[in-house]
Amino acid sequence: SGRPGGGDRTGSDRVLTKIRKLLALAGSSNVHEAEAAMAAANTMLLKYNLELPDAGARPDYHYRRVGRSLAALPIHYKLVGNLLRDFFFVETIWISTYNARLDRLERMLEICGTEANLDFAGHVHDVLHRECDRLWALNRGRVGGRGRSSKREFVIGLLTGFREKLE
Repeated sequence: SGRPGGGDRTGSDRVLTKIRKLLALAGSSNVHEAEAAMAAANTMLLKYNLELPDAGARPDYHYRRVGRSLAALPIHYKLVGNLLRDFFFVETIWISTYNARLDRLERMLEICGTEANLDFAGHVHDVLHRECDRLWALNRGRVGGRGRSSKREFVIGLLTGFREKLE
């Protein structure tokens, strides 16, 4: 229970309210206080990937399929999808597709978000997969790996380290 109109605020509404207060404080006559408030507001906008709303305007969301479809998803494909979801402002879903040439169902990554975030996340997706293959080719002899399990362990370690850096 609660007061009418008082308890149904979403997390982004609370963050936007705080940002608006910081922006109001940015108009202060004290230059240092105004600069600190503006910097804090900009940091929060970037952290939560928010923009101040324009008279009820809603973001334009799209979807895009990235990568290729596969019958069995290697763990590093799932890890890359999780990285995109957690750090690059898109939602991810694994969808089923039909491969008519091979007569089988396969799965493919679909990302949803704003056009700019889709472009960036798609680029990050391609770079991560390309770099995993490139770094494995460079280090295969050093880690003594010949089989798929060695490559899987190497790539999992690489992506886990990348996640830790992003965190």
